[in-house]
Amino acid sequence: MKKLFIFISMCLAVNVFARSKKTDANSGASNVRVEATEEHTVQALDHAPVEATAETESDDEIIFYKIEKKAQFPGGNQPMYQFLRDNLVYPEQALKDSIQGKVFVEFVVNRDGSICNATVIRSSQNELLDAEAVRVVNIMPKWVPGEQLGKPVRSKFTLPVFFKL
Repeated sequence: MKKLFIFISMCLAVNVFARSKKTDANSGASNVRVEATEEHTVQALDHAPVEATAETESDDEIIFYKIEKKAQFPGGNQPMYQFLRDNLVYPEQALKDSIQGKVFVEFVVNRDGSICNATVIRSSQNELLDAEAVRVVNIMPKWVPGEQLGKPVRSKFTLPVFFKL
């Protein structure tokens, strides 16, 4: 196992060294850093430097993490906070037990602005608060989708939801 770890570390070091040599050879070209997982490539134009990170669920559906223009709630952050205040229902048992917490919910904003795949990525350590945060995210109206190279794309978004008494 230790030998495997050393081998992987050596391969990564060689890969980083090789990439830095390529960058030096192309010093006249603009530096555009684009990352993708599962062997999918994202092309960026030289006149529009982009940093993009993507994950794929199938060959046709790429989900971006870092994009040129992030997805946003219609109207911006203030209307989103108002939506959360209006629609969050503090769980009755958590209220009785004076439980507070913060839940981080990650979800995908589709090309049409709809929300899917809402999951808790950092729990409040209380299942009731976690479930309520996911419920509220799932009932949100359509968002303005994120854009990459001027086109709407699927993107991941992480939202902290606070429960305070």
